Amino acid sequence: MSNIEIIGTRVLHEKIKEEMITLTKRVSKAEGMYLLTRLEIYDQIICLKRNQKLFAFQLIQTFEQGDDKFVYFGPLFSRMSCFLELFMTYLQVLMEETVGRKVHLLAEIENPEVLLLFKALFDDCAYPKFQEEQVPEGVKNHVQTFKKSLAIFVTLM
Repeated sequence: MSNIEIIGTRVLHEKIKEEMITLTKRVSKAEGMYLLTRLEIYDQIICLKRNQKLFAFQLIQTFEQGDDKFVYFGPLFSRMSCFLELFMTYLQVLMEETVGRKVHLLAEIENPEVLLLFKALFDDCAYPKFQEEQVPEGVKNHVQTFKKSLAIFVTLM
């Protein structure tokens, strides 16, 4: 049995931090300190658990502007392809919470498998396109909104 949890980074228990560090070391080259420093930047973590074990998690940051919801997907750590279940379940929760509103997603993607999945899921509205260099002005404006509103961009610059 699996389920998704959405946890605020300010209320993380030590046990879940330890599980996250263990999974991070298992599936990536990132060190535990990297993860702990990222927790200071992001406001939420989405976690996928199966039988009480952590199989995937992703750091996210959300904000609202006007009636629009913005979600930034940061570092993702996942056993095998558990990221797909994590993302699809979170997306369902997000859509249920934002019925009738626009939702803008921006993702930090390093894994080619994840990139191809996102491109397949959002073919008509994912940028940049593989075959086109032109990005619509509206998309550029939304990226600027993310840039102005998220601490992650301040720390990267």
